[in-house]
Amino acid sequence: ACAIKRVSRWMAARGLELVAQKTKLAMLTGKRRLAAFNLGVLGQTIERDSKVKVLGVWLDKNLSFIPHAREISDKAMAVYGALCKVFPNTGGARESRRRVMAAAVMSGILYA
Repeated sequence: ACAIKRVSRWMAARGLELVAQKTKLAMLTGKRRLAAFNLGVLGQTIERDSKVKVLGVWLDKNLSFIPHAREISDKAMAVYGALCKVFPNTGGARESRRRVMAAAVMSGILYA
């Protein structure tokens, strides 16, 4: 809690604000089990989450990339589904349509 107060003061000195409602808690413990506890920031109880997004990468408590891979694949499938609605598949997809769809899906995967 002391470190959180220091961070909050540092941010305030620079015109920034720590918003407790947007703050999440994820215990990155690997296989170790910890007792349940609550953490408070600025009078608010912080919500615990099983995964956290850090610099655009989703991590779980085991520091695996499984949540990240799931998020990316879900987004790629959403892009693919939207493109399937735009390009009706009558008589099979043409080569140009397949290339457009593959490029859109791959760009989402590579730059996620």
